[in-house]
Amino acid sequence: MKINTTDPDLRTIFSRIHEGSLDLQPDFQRAEVWQLPKKKLLIDTILRGWQVPPVHVILNEDSYIQEVLDGQQRLSAIRDFMYNKFKINGLIEPIDD
Repeated sequence: MKINTTDPDLRTIFSRIHEGSLDLQPDFQRAEVWQLPKKKLLIDTILRGWQVPPVHVILNEDSYIQEVLDGQQRLSAIRDFMYNKFKINGLIEPIDD
């Protein structure tokens, strides 16, 4: 197995999702479960420049499409935001753990 580490920007990630070269729902992946409040919190986190956990993908060597192993919920939230399925107003209070 060949492992590569990359750090693409959001525009590249969104482009891959839009083009279909990044599959958010491969056969082994569960359905989307995040509700709107959680999606908004993620986008708020990204816009604040805070750390977001990495996404892990594998390359399907038959189709040359990247399949998401971990991070599907986060990527789906980014996709939905980029497609204007929801908005944020910048008034979300940060969560302190």
